[in-house]
Amino acid sequence: GTAQVAKSAYEAKDIGYFRESDAITMNRDRLLFEARAKAAEMAKDYQPPEMVQDIHLAGPTGACGVELSLQDLHSAGKITDYDVPVTRAMGYVLTGGDQTDHRKPLSEDDILELEKDQFITLCKRGQTAARIEHMLLKGRPLRN
Repeated sequence: GTAQVAKSAYEAKDIGYFRESDAITMNRDRLLFEARAKAAEMAKDYQPPEMVQDIHLAGPTGACGVELSLQDLHSAGKITDYDVPVTRAMGYVLTGGDQTDHRKPLSEDDILELEKDQFITLCKRGQTAARIEHMLLKGRPLRN
C-alpha cells in the first residue's frame, strides 16, 4: 500500500520482492533473451496446480480491520487520497467481499471474479488511468 520501490534487483531481494534463487541479469541487452530461455525451461514439465475450491476469508469483519488500518495510514500521511479507494478495493477482494464470512468458503474463481470487478471499477476512474500510464512511461508508481 505504500508503494515501496526497489532501486536495484539486489534491493528487491532484500525487500522480499524476489527470492534468493531468482536470477539477476545485469546486461539489459540480454534481459529478454535470458527471460525467454528461463520461461522455456520452466514450461517443459509444467503442470498447472488444481484450482482451490475452499478458501476461507474474513468477509465484512476483516474488511472493517482493513478500513481502520486504511484510515490510520491516510491520517498519518503515509498514503495519498487516491490510495484510499485503491487499497479499499484490494481489501474488498482479499477479505472475500461483502457476501461472505469465514465460514463460507470461496473458490479461486470467486476471488478472481471479485478482483476483476474491482479492477474494472477502478479503471473507470481517471486517477487509475494516470497511474497505469505513468508506470508504463516512467517505470515507477504515480502517487496521486
